[in-house]
Amino acid sequence: MDIESKECDINEYVLRLLRDKQFQNSEYHNFLGNCYSIASAYGILSAGTLFAVLKRAKWSHRLRVMLPDILLYINAGSMTDENFRLVLSFPRRWRNAYASALAHGNLAFYQMQILNRYPASYEAFAWLFDHICHFECFTAEDMKKTLLDNPDVTSYGIQVCIDSAREKYGDSDKLTAAVNWIQNEK
Repeated sequence: MDIESKECDINEYVLRLLRDKQFQNSEYHNFLGNCYSIASAYGILSAGTLFAVLKRAKWSHRLRVMLPDILLYINAGSMTDENFRLVLSFPRRWRNAYASALAHGNLAFYQMQILNRYPASYEAFAWLFDHICHFECFTAEDMKKTLLDNPDVTSYGIQVCIDSAREKYGDSDKLTAAVNWIQNEK
């Protein structure tokens, strides 16, 4: 790990944040001043390290502020059911920021469905919409169910997803179902 040059494994970086209060203080101030970006770290955050930082973030304002960037290093294996429960147990203000960060992670389909249950998670909805359009294993009925489960997504938001999917994958019965959904809502 080369913390001085700011290139390090994300697990080592986070563990040092948890162990070394002086390092945490320094990195927090650098983070706020935009002098340092966690983006220079590499790797995938392990489930155990994620659990540790989530537990500590409950009581540490500095870690809560830095957590959205840390969450960009997760994948489906990092986000165990227990870690998901911890993320979703934060107060709404923080939970919404974390849900948005998680939606940019490499999560499993079922994890995105869980994330999609939270109103501030348009990213999760867009990800689900795109995957339904992209993969043949999904049907127009899957599209209808996803739209039904997301009454908070506006017609404009759905149209943006339709346009993007049409550009990437062409027309399909799934997109027709989404277009019909918008037309029937008016």
